[in-house]
Amino acid sequence: MKIAIIEDEYVIRKGISRTLEKINSKYEIVGQAEDGLEGLNLIKEKSPDLIITDIKMPKMDGLELLNELRNSGIQVKAIVLSAYSEFEYAQKAISLGVSEYILKPISILDLSSALERIENQINEEKKVKAEHPKELYELNSILLRSIKGNLNISDSLSAFLKEQYNLAIEEEMGVFEIYLGELFQSKINDLKAQLKLINKRQFDYNILEFSQDNIVILVIYNMESKDKVKVYFEKSVIFIIRSIISKEFVYGLAFCNGLLKLSESVEGLKSKLGFNLVMKEGTLINYEVVNNMDTKQFLYPINIENKIKVAIVKRDVAKVKEVFQSFESYCKSEIYEPKDIKEACVNFCWTVINTAKELNSLPYQNLDVQTILKKVMTAITWKEVEQALYILFNAISESNVKEDNKTVSLVVKRAESLIHEYYNQGINLDEIAAKLNITADYLGKQFKKETGESFNAYTKNYRINKVKTLLLGTELKVYQIAELTGYSDSKYMSKVFKETTGYLPNDYRKLYR
Repeated sequence: MKIAIIEDEYVIRKGISRTLEKINSKYEIVGQAEDGLEGLNLIKEKSPDLIITDIKMPKMDGLELLNELRNSGIQVKAIVLSAYSEFEYAQKAISLGVSEYILKPISILDLSSALERIENQINEEKKVKAEHPKELYELNSILLRSIKGNLNISDSLSAFLKEQYNLAIEEEMGVFEIYLGELFQSKINDLKAQLKLINKRQFDYNILEFSQDNIVILVIYNMESKDKVKVYFEKSVIFIIRSIISKEFVYGLAFCNGLLKLSESVEGLKSKLGFNLVMKEGTLINYEVVNNMDTKQFLYPINIENKIKVAIVKRDVAKVKEVFQSFESYCKSEIYEPKDIKEACVNFCWTVINTAKELNSLPYQNLDVQTILKKVMTAITWKEVEQALYILFNAISESNVKEDNKTVSLVVKRAESLIHEYYNQGINLDEIAAKLNITADYLGKQFKKETGESFNAYTKNYRINKVKTLLLGTELKVYQIAELTGYSDSKYMSKVFKETTGYLPNDYRKLYR
């Protein structure tokens, strides 16, 4: 697989290059570029199978690069790199059809998994192309190329379409999109079979499926009247779909002026499907309905965010669940822009992740943050938003259960209990060993063996976590927190705290509250 790296920071470019060599020595790095404009020339010259690009770059950013490639009909897989806070950039990148979206800092596991998925896609596409060359001349193939933005219209193609399908290049066409979500794999074949029963007296249509987006598209042409088409879909086609899928599907209808506008129409309608989040169930989504909606300004609920922090600090799983539900209810309380709802959900997720991570209440290394955020950003239904939120809730719940159920000996349990009881009095290993009637040497070795960290490290981390809890969950002054956690000097506590977390106590409080 030929790969081009487009990233404005030299250190990151080199880091990605070295990582690729470690993952698979057969990967061929055909070139590197430090901005989108240089990257575009590199892609045109070297024709890589895959580009790895940053979003924010000088001269031409990553999104402009992707858009230029799309408009030029250049087909190349893309992995986009971005910071978590760049929500709108991520959303736009996904709408431009990027293969993978990876958050910085990049982990080898995330990059390796993304590369494996892309390589499989490339191999499968090559196989299909080799086995079915005639499909390039079928209407479905022509429509797919048009939707992907890489269809070149020639006089011979125009004549072919008119002769074979009575389809004029500039005639008005319709797009009917059906979003199936997680039901796609189980229902797609039944749905396609039913859709083939649609009456063709008023129009012709072709059925296309996009498994990566969980969407089925009907491209409608040779229409008698678009108003009649709209009525027919509302009165008949939707009921055909409901005979296969009771609910949990979303649908929309749009029209465009000709084959060359098909891609724009498909992407435009796809972006409007998210309005399902604020519409009455069963509404046919179209531009007229969306444009006439009276949406309210979304005000992020800081009070709910503070409640989730307090609940996590107190390790109150029941309260965490209650606040999650409260946040969801707030998002559903008015008609808001779907983009604003999803952005709020992303911010809420990051608050949960950061707070729990700082208090060691979340197995962060085992949590697929990218999947959670992508699920929110691309959500079309509330069920998908809820799934993302409850991945986090379940992770916090499981983490607390594991903490309560970890297997250690009675001696170490008693030692931990004494640390928790006397940590604010400066108790040491010798004193606890004496209380347990064992030697300090034996306790130290056994404690490290069973908990994975030394007695002193455990005590220090426990005390620092108590400081974090008080910083986030109370309004106490730093010197008061120092007294409550066993530090005789608040300056010394601040020094230890910064060595452990990288922040002074007040800076930490501002950052996570």
